[in-house]
Amino acid sequence: MGKRRRKGDGSIFQAQNGTWRGYVTLSDGRRKYVSAGTRKECADKLKALQATIDRGVDVSQPDVLLSDYLRYWLTEIVQRYRSANTYAMRRQAIETKIIPSIGHIRLARLSQEHCQTFVNMLADSGMAPGTLAIIKATLSAALMHAVKSGRLERSPMRYIEVPKNDGFKGKAMTPEEATRFLSACEKTRHKHLFRFLLLTGARIGEAFALRWSDYNSSKQTLRLDGKTGARDIGLSPEVVTLLRKQRIYVNEMRLAAPMWNDHDLIFPSDTGRMLIHQNIRATFKSMLSLAGVAQVFRVHDLRHTCVSLLSQANVPLKTIMDFVRHTQASTTLQVYAHSTTEAQAEAQEVLSTLYGT
Repeated sequence: MGKRRRKGDGSIFQAQNGTWRGYVTLSDGRRKYVSAGTRKECADKLKALQATIDRGVDVSQPDVLLSDYLRYWLTEIVQRYRSANTYAMRRQAIETKIIPSIGHIRLARLSQEHCQTFVNMLADSGMAPGTLAIIKATLSAALMHAVKSGRLERSPMRYIEVPKNDGFKGKAMTPEEATRFLSACEKTRHKHLFRFLLLTGARIGEAFALRWSDYNSSKQTLRLDGKTGARDIGLSPEVVTLLRKQRIYVNEMRLAAPMWNDHDLIFPSDTGRMLIHQNIRATFKSMLSLAGVAQVFRVHDLRHTCVSLLSQANVPLKTIMDFVRHTQASTTLQVYAHSTTEAQAEAQEVLSTLYGT
């Protein structure tokens, strides 16, 4: 009498089209199938499937696209259990970089080769190392959650190599380009944001997260929560005036909005929520075009421009370091200080224009 097949044992048969198929009966009674061109290949696949099940991987879940899984993780995990700033950063990485490149691949079939090619592509595009690190960390975190939840046996991002960082140098606008850019920004509702970035050298993420509770109008200081932690910075009269105008504008938006989500943000969207980076980037590019400025600049280059103009205006290095919250002079000199051969007097004259509101 033959031995009775138990749940979890496999079965192999030849289909009508000549291919070989095999299946494992899962604990809930459902079957998980594999197929191959020969019986031996099918048996090997079936053996590997059984071994995966024995290691505790839940193979009963549908083989979803990476894009679908990333959006699930973003909504059900990141948005619920992480800060708003982290959610905005992860969402930007997923929607603008990861999904457009590899989102069409099924989660279970995502390989280390897929991931390494993706990272190499980002590096070859000239992406800043910091941005690349954020995207890599986002994909790694999502895939590690897939491992913990039993969707994957191991993360294909685990051994990914990142190209060596030889020191990214941002670009800085000339004084004349910066003036034209700010003039063009008068036509957008984000004019105060762009001017604020140029006047303060703040990072875009820092500006997005700013709340009115961070602003001390009596002391004329603003608390920025950046890479080196929270720190109060003194504000020039021009920035104080800018913030006063921005408060009026936010109140007008609140009154005009059909529904307002009040998060106390200094630079909110038209519904009160945190701004989305890709939308601001698109507006920024439009303003460059309107101003007749080359499309080589990024929003973050407003920070570079701020430091470059201060350098050209002969502001002491220590003052610039404190202004942009750098801990090492080498960072300011190697990454940001792009002094040109133009007369420093020209930069000083243009600075007075840039700091007007």
